[in-house]
Amino acid sequence: MNALFVILPILIVAGAFLWLKPSPRDQFLAKLRSEALTRGFRVTSLRVPDTSEFGRVNQKQQIVTLYQIGLRLVDGEAPEFILLRTTGESGAYLPSGWTWDLRRHLSAEHYAYLAEFVTQLPDSISVISLSKDAVSLCWDEKDVAVTFDKLTHWLKDIAIGFRKELITA
Repeated sequence: MNALFVILPILIVAGAFLWLKPSPRDQFLAKLRSEALTRGFRVTSLRVPDTSEFGRVNQKQQIVTLYQIGLRLVDGEAPEFILLRTTGESGAYLPSGWTWDLRRHLSAEHYAYLAEFVTQLPDSISVISLSKDAVSLCWDEKDVAVTFDKLTHWLKDIAIGFRKELITA
């Protein structure tokens, strides 16, 4: 019985330290996002509608991690949009599997460009965003086929398609 009084506190203290240690997934994400920051990306989060069947039925929201590159600010009405991958009905002017969360000041040329652009992206890309000061993508960070070079290429393509200038370090 005395051994139990000695072992139990040791197990409690050891368990607390193990509980505080980041999981392998958390360590992987921290390393990935740290590398993104050193490569000039901004890493931020955004609340968007959950476009899965369960999310649509229950009107759920989800928080996604965006990898951004800044854009030079332009006076006037700059186009803005948020595109989401969906298993439901597609948005106007978009191919199957994509829907709008936000769209402002888009022209017919912009719609045509986006409809073509999203068809070349892998399934792991789930959110594309263009705001006045940044262009962003969200992807399944476990997809090893998506590299920072590819992300940069896709973000540059969006900026060029919308006649924006990236801010590069």
